[in-house]
Amino acid sequence: MKNWCVVVVGDKKSPPTYDIPSDNLVFLSPEEQEALPYHIIPLLRWNHFGRKNIGFLYAMHHGAEMIYDTDDDNILKVDSEGNPFIPDFSLGELATSKDGVRPVAGWRKGPTKEE
Repeated sequence: MKNWCVVVVGDKKSPPTYDIPSDNLVFLSPEEQEALPYHIIPLLRWNHFGRKNIGFLYAMHHGAEMIYDTDDDNILKVDSEGNPFIPDFSLGELATSKDGVRPVAGWRKGPTKEE
């Protein structure tokens, strides 16, 4: 994934380091997360999938043009150049304003039973 920056949001049960030699990998330890300026951090429980929101905020704060969300129990599919394969049905609406977005209306987790 040479054209992507991978952000890993550690948890209390995570190893203290994420030892993958890569220039485009950021591992946010619990201590680093608590030092970030995001007001949502104290509201997020430890050992809960909601902590991935810290990664979303970090990515946006650092200029991410696109965010690909996956979980540690999923196998990431990549193309021949090492970029994540993003199926058409997973692309949501582009937020072009900070005034407000209701992403739920355009968000789909995957194919429905009808498809």
